[in-house]
Amino acid sequence: MLTEAPLDLEEVLGRLGARDHGAVVTFSGVVRGLEGGAPIGAIVYEAYRPMAEAELARIAREASARWSVAAAASHRLGAVKVGEASLIVAVQ
Repeated sequence: MLTEAPLDLEEVLGRLGARDHGAVVTFSGVVRGLEGGAPIGAIVYEAYRPMAEAELARIAREASARWSVAAAASHRLGAVKVGEASLIVAVQ
């Protein structure tokens, strides 16, 4: 899922739907405050939405098929400030 809104871990977890697995692993990519040693205030993410959403869904399907897991991901678009999550991935 792509969104301009702040990412919500609980929303990503709610899309897993696999309650029969014994663990959930999450990853959050957070905007860092330095790029090449210089301070930054935000990163601006752009995407061709139809292609990016299809690719996120394809990756989740491939993970499910290869390892019998449920996977979900959300990625921010637009300006994401330092310290905010730009990507959340959950696997169960």
